[in-house]
Parts: sequence; C-alpha cells; structure tokens
Amino acid sequence: MAISETNNSPRPTTLSSIRVSSLLTHIGQLKRPKSAGFGGITNEHILFGASNLAVHICLLFNALLSHAFVPEDFCRGIIVPLLKNKHGDATSLDMYRGITLLPIIQRSLS
Repeated sequence: MAISETNNSPRPTTLSSIRVSSLLTHIGQLKRPKSAGFGGITNEHILFGASNLAVHICLLFNALLSHAFVPEDFCRGIIVPLLKNKHGDATSLDMYRGITLLPIIQRSLS
C-alpha cells in the first residue's frame, strides 16, 4: 500500500503570495501618529522605511505563509483601557472600553 493511500489528510491548498505593490498600498493608508506596540515600532517606521523595507516584509510574510508559521509575538497584544466619557464616573468599570495595541507589521497587512 502506498503512503499516499493511507494519508487521510486533505490536500494542501495553494496560498496566494503577498505582492509588494499591494503592501505599499496598505502601508500608504497607515495613519500617524499611533502608539507603538510592545516592540516599540510605530507607523512612521514603516511609512518612511522606503520600498526596500516593503520588499523585505513581503519576503518575510511569504516565507511565513509557505511554512504555515505564526511568530509568537504576532499572537500578543497590549490591552489599554480607555475612558468612554470623561464627564462620567471614572471609578466605574463600565465607563471603560479596551483597545488592543498590535505589532505594526501585523497591522500593515490586515
């Protein structure tokens, strides 16, 4: 019996790669100034990194896609509580909402 006959796993799907032109479009839409994530990298680092940085980011993410790997840091975020109403009771937990700061590299591709 051949190995392929005993393997019940589904066939791998073809993944599309990230193109530099598409990434540059997303990078151009980044707003500034934004808070840095836990890595200390801000939108301005990516915005002013030039097209050479976009090429390297594409190489990195295409390698991550082809190897089906997600770095541990991409699974982390910093939750910051924000006061909903500055005129309300700041001691009440209901007056806060949370936002999550993500790594900028992750935000530029979403």
